[in-house]
Amino acid sequence: MNDPINQSLFLPGYSPVRKKVSWEAKPDSRLLPLSPNVGMELVKVEAGCFLMGSLEDDAERFENEIPQKKCIQKDFWIGKYPVTNEQYGVLMKNDVEPYCHFNISWDAPVAYVNWDDAIEFCQKLTSQEEKLGRLPQGYIYSLPTEAQWEYAARGGIKSQGFKYSGSNNIKEVAIYGCEWGAQPVGTLAPNELGLYDMSGNVLEWCLDACSVGFRGGFHWYNFQEIQYVKTDEWFKQNPDKIKNEEGRIVRGGGYYFQKAEQCRLTARYCSYHKYKDSVIGFRLALVPNQ
Repeated sequence: MNDPINQSLFLPGYSPVRKKVSWEAKPDSRLLPLSPNVGMELVKVEAGCFLMGSLEDDAERFENEIPQKKCIQKDFWIGKYPVTNEQYGVLMKNDVEPYCHFNISWDAPVAYVNWDDAIEFCQKLTSQEEKLGRLPQGYIYSLPTEAQWEYAARGGIKSQGFKYSGSNNIKEVAIYGCEWGAQPVGTLAPNELGLYDMSGNVLEWCLDACSVGFRGGFHWYNFQEIQYVKTDEWFKQNPDKIKNEEGRIVRGGGYYFQKAEQCRLTARYCSYHKYKDSVIGFRLALVPNQ
């Protein structure tokens, strides 16, 4: 994890500082081995309630950030970092080549994976860990729901109410304004739970469906209010309905975003589930299977 940051790729005046990345499990975290030399660390997120979305007096809020009280009923675990090129390649047995012209390393978040690819990764990992007897009873590996994602990005029960995940100063926590590609995970500071890159680097797929309206790209203005309530709870009661919605929620910020407001932890995006982009990746979660 010693890849240098190419400072010439960033906007003038933006100087991120490289920080050492650790894959060693800490208390309340889980270390998941993928191979003898490659692992993933997941951080525990304790259950709790929070106000999801942004308040109406937030001048930067988007129209789809309608505030709602959400309660996470059970503890879950979520990736300390987004899934990297190396981790994805090891599990999926794919020859994942970082896009060299984007200066992307094996330690950068995997991108050009659609929602279906991310789900396949989670399902394969669940099956593997179950066969090895390492899967906690009542849990599966999955994408986080949008509520789980935002709760974790806010810092869970340790939240200090920051605008971005871990700080009110975007330069401390988010890779953005970068012209030529995502940077190695863990480059900047973590949030209150020790999670990295939740406000920048790449957007992250969530489990929830949304009404995308077209087959390509992602955007933040095409949410319908009814789609906002069609989240994990709704689809648990209507599992067949998810097949009729072609959009999936993506959250976080992206390396090529030019505005800080696009990286706020309440910003919401929607993308066609088969769409692939250099700015969309995903983060693994270990969640209750119910």
